[in-house]
Amino acid sequence: LCNFKRVRQKDRETVPCTQPLELPKWFLHDTVNKSQVLNLTMLALDDAIFRVEVHIVHGLFLGSSDYFEKSLTLNIHSPARAKVKKNHFVKGEKRHVSPFYSWEESLVDMEYIFGVVYTSQDAKGVSPPLNLPKRWNGYERGRVLLSMNTTHENLTPTIRDEINSVKATSSFWTNPFPTPDIAKQHTDAFLETFHGVSKESNGAYGYDLEELILPYLPFFSNCRGYDSY
Repeated sequence: LCNFKRVRQKDRETVPCTQPLELPKWFLHDTVNKSQVLNLTMLALDDAIFRVEVHIVHGLFLGSSDYFEKSLTLNIHSPARAKVKKNHFVKGEKRHVSPFYSWEESLVDMEYIFGVVYTSQDAKGVSPPLNLPKRWNGYERGRVLLSMNTTHENLTPTIRDEINSVKATSSFWTNPFPTPDIAKQHTDAFLETFHGVSKESNGAYGYDLEELILPYLPFFSNCRGYDSY
């Protein structure tokens, strides 16, 4: 980056990200009644810090701000059955929180998940799922998957994603950057995990993506109850 005098400036990064997440198109659609109890689901792909904000954009409604007090319910669900030992859940295992979110890298309980292995060979036999994860700058606002969550009993219509915005091609498995070194730079910048960057024996970086481990079920998307993740 350069200033107006064409003098190079140091790169500035803000971690964790402070930009607002983009709300699901299902939630934003005009046919979705916003004057009801609304459910949003966040699937965290990494340690995350988040804050919920409601912006009143017209001063005429400022007097209604008190109605938003105690209007939010937060439920945090964590995996509990992914690892067992001698018919008992494993307890006592700890891990350090990412230094990007905890300066002191505090200790928290270790959690395990069930994962789905999806390979490039699978994509050759069956069309790719429409809920493959975003990658790199798709997480520039935070490494979470934000979804709309509505029950079967609710009258809210199901709003499907536009097919062109979620359809994956064979290029998903190839390096989208000019070189593996540039892919490595973007992988570090966005803390990416769904990638094929590796370090070769000669110290150079290569790119070979053959499989993914997904923390959710592929092929099930735009579903009532949990959306696409």
